[in-house]
Amino acid sequence: MDSVFGLAGKDFAILASDMAIARSILVYKHDVDKIVQLSDNMIMVGGGVQADNVNFAEYIQKNFKLYELSNDLKLNTKASANFVRNEVSRKIPKLPSASRRSGWHACGFSPILLLCHR
Repeated sequence: MDSVFGLAGKDFAILASDMAIARSILVYKHDVDKIVQLSDNMIMVGGGVQADNVNFAEYIQKNFKLYELSNDLKLNTKASANFVRNEVSRKIPKLPSASRRSGWHACGFSPILLLCHR
């Protein structure tokens, strides 16, 4: 079971995650970083199957970079949250377990599945 927490204040956001990969009563690793930097000012925390987390985070990172290179424009928080939420909704039926994701931007905390922009 993964633990992912997010806390938002007036001018700050805190994201936290456990660092263990476990299944049933076995703990495979104790030092995995589940927080991924999507761009210069955005990070994402993932929970669920670690292989799906890594694959999805790399997919999102590469798509943000592709958008930036092809349009000479970085995605803002709202557009990024919409993109990630859309990709999660397309991929959840295909995943063996649903993953919960939250993201942080300089403007504040934005739980991607529940709220688009704060």
